Amino acid sequence: MKTKSYVLFSIFTLLSSCITRYDRAEFDPVRDKNYAQTGTPSTYINTNDTSGWNGFIKSTKPYDIWLHYPNAHPETAAYIESVVLTKFTVTYADGTVDPGTKALNLPMRIKTFVYQGPDRNPDGSINHSKDRRIEKEIIGVVSRDEPFTLQIEGRFTKYSGTTIPFKIKTKYNMQWDRRIDIVTLFDIIANI
Repeated sequence: MKTKSYVLFSIFTLLSSCITRYDRAEFDPVRDKNYAQTGTPSTYINTNDTSGWNGFIKSTKPYDIWLHYPNAHPETAAYIESVVLTKFTVTYADGTVDPGTKALNLPMRIKTFVYQGPDRNPDGSINHSKDRRIEKEIIGVVSRDEPFTLQIEGRFTKYSGTTIPFKIKTKYNMQWDRRIDIVTLFDIIANI
């Protein structure tokens, strides 16, 4: 009897490990054809996806927003010492401002750091370049599974002391990724 139970448990475990279920929120920025925000930080919505041993991947609220700079011109980041955020709001379609953004301690100063990464030269050799970057995760500022508008205002501060103001206003649409992926034994063998 133990052997039958073990075999059934093994088959169940194998089958359940080949099934992945998704229940994820996805936020996509809405950009028209004239969109060009060079010189401003990029934004990304982190939905804090968690996965369990049973192959279930789920978003966990409240969500975070990542800021990243350089955006389009990494060479300009070499002169930037920090960025100061003076406004940071998430506003839903009904006009409600997310309480997570109301609780932020603004102005918020974010210093640059040196990032060293490999670059491949045209001749195939590898060059290690250094550039200055700004990365910051603003935690717990999206608490609803709905489209919203993100507004950020601030200024870059150069090492020379001069400042460069910027404004970001981006609408994010929201949709659910609710699906089940099944990996068969044939898929596993085909990828070996």
